[in-house]
This record gives sequence, structure tokens and C-alpha cells, in this order.
Amino acid sequence: MKVEVIAERRETDSAKTIRFRTAGIHRMSFLPGQYCSIQVEIEGKLYKRCYSFSSTPRADETFDITVKKVASGTVSKYLVDTPLVGQIFEVSEAFGEFNELKLMNASSIVFIAAGSGITPVYSMLKSLSINRALPITLLYYNRNRQEAIFYKQLKALERDYENVTIHLFSSELPDCDMHHEKLSPMSLKRLCPDIKSSQIAICGPAGFMDSAQRFASRLGVDESVIYRESFTNQLLTSKLDVDYAKDGLIEIQFSCAKKSVKASKGALLLDVIRESNMSVSSECCVGSCGICKIKLKKGSVKMNHIGGLNPIDENNNYILACCSQLTGDLVVDLEGTTN
Repeated sequence: MKVEVIAERRETDSAKTIRFRTAGIHRMSFLPGQYCSIQVEIEGKLYKRCYSFSSTPRADETFDITVKKVASGTVSKYLVDTPLVGQIFEVSEAFGEFNELKLMNASSIVFIAAGSGITPVYSMLKSLSINRALPITLLYYNRNRQEAIFYKQLKALERDYENVTIHLFSSELPDCDMHHEKLSPMSLKRLCPDIKSSQIAICGPAGFMDSAQRFASRLGVDESVIYRESFTNQLLTSKLDVDYAKDGLIEIQFSCAKKSVKASKGALLLDVIRESNMSVSSECCVGSCGICKIKLKKGSVKMNHIGGLNPIDENNNYILACCSQLTGDLVVDLEGTTN
């Protein structure tokens, strides 16, 4: 659907909240905690990236996403540094199993977030905090106070809702209202004494989430009530990528188009398709929606999807282009491919 940017607000030097309004009869339907993909054109090239909703659903057909600029991020740099009010973007429907429905039956909730991982957590926190009988604790980790997204808003939530407790952490210099310590089983137990009977929602870098989940499990929290955000595809940061990049080019044949191209090992198949002036339908770009399903006729890929492909399709050699990393020569069939 097409949406227009109607407002934007700096949260930190490197993060910005963007407010969109849907056009025509379309409305963005989402649950706090979910995300959508946004299509961005930069210097004539189209990119798709996923961002979590940082607002709760509104009656006025507007919604917010919050973007943090990363050093190597072409799209995040553009969205944060460019004035956007008045621009029109194409966005997908909402996706994501990491949402407040997972937590609706909780007797208490512990949110654990780091950096921009606060975005979906903030949306859920605002929505769930209105239930004043539900104890909610947030542990939010950053390098310093200046990088803490939603710092003022989080302080206001804690002030306005007696059931909400917020602990902010700084890994650099101590701050008067921030803890100066790392995430550990000891700090979890001290700050969340009822953690064993709580439901846990974690969002942040992969290593951070791994540690938080491991520490919570060590304290007796059942794995079935620990939820993690998974929309960031970790393929691009694996050691395998580095090894593949040293091995030169491989060949990808598109049988229906009778065309072949060269690409680097470790590249994502969806990127190769687009850079080869061909097309395949896609939405989430992280292996969730299943729209970019294509037939693998020969060869293999390293695929890391998050529920977008069912076991029957996998057994029939279907793959998702958005989360399939090239490991060697292959032949694929793109239905509807055009030059």
C-alpha cells in the first residue's frame, strides 16, 4: 500500500521516528510488536527493508516506525538523514510473531532490549501498560544515555503507570539514572525477583538475545515463555559469508528466462535477481511471508527462513529468495521472470 510521510522526529543523533498516513481506503492493520517492509528508491535503485512499528494502532490511519542509522546501512542512512515529509513510500502488510498476543495471558512480563531493539518493545509496552494489574519490567541496554531511544517517553511511562518499572543501562560512563553493569543472571535475578514466573520478550542484536535467553533459562524460566524478535536475518553476519567472499564468483542459471549471471558466493539470491534486471515478488525480505518462493532445480543454498516455507515445499526443492545465501552454482526457475 502507498503511504505518505506526514511528520518526523529525532529520537537521538542516529535515530528518527517517521509518521506515515495511509492513502485512500487502505489502512495499516498491525499488532504492537510487528513490523512491515518499506520500499525505498535511492539514486534510481529500489531497496526493501523491514522496520518495527513503534506506535500502537490508531484510529486516524497513521502509524510510526523508528529507524536507527547504521554505519553500513544505505537505507537507514537515507531515512534518518533525509527530510521525508511529503514523500510517498510503498509498504507491505504487517508481519511478525513477536507481538503482544504472545503476552496477553501473562501474570507478569519482563522486556529485555538493547539499542534499536527497543522499537517493537516500546510499542508493546505502551499497549500493555494500560492494564494496571499487570506488572511490567523493562531492562534496556545502551552505550550511553545519548543513544537511548525513547528515553524521555520511557521515563514518562514509568511515572504515569505504577505497574511499569524501567531500568536503563549504560556500558560507558556511569549516569545518574542509569545502571552501569552488563546483562547477567545476577542482575536479572536482583532486578526481576519474580522472573521465574514471568513471560520474557527479548529484542536486540543476536548475541545479546542469545545471552538474555540463556540467563533467563538458567534462572528457571521455561523456554516456552521466552519470546525473541527474529525479523533480522542473521545470514549476512555469519562467518560463512566471510569465507564465501574469498572464493570468487559462481554461476546462477534462470531456466525460464534462459539467462545466466555471475555472483559472489555468500550473496543473497534476491539481491542477485534484482541486480540482474529480473524480478520476483517479495514483501518481508526476511523469510517470513513466503511470497518470494521459487523452484531450485539444481544446486543448493544456505537458507535461513523464519516460517515462510512449509516442510512440503522444502522437500519439493522450493526456496525463499530473500533468505537464501549462494554456496555454489545453481539453476532456479522464476515464474513470471522478465528481462
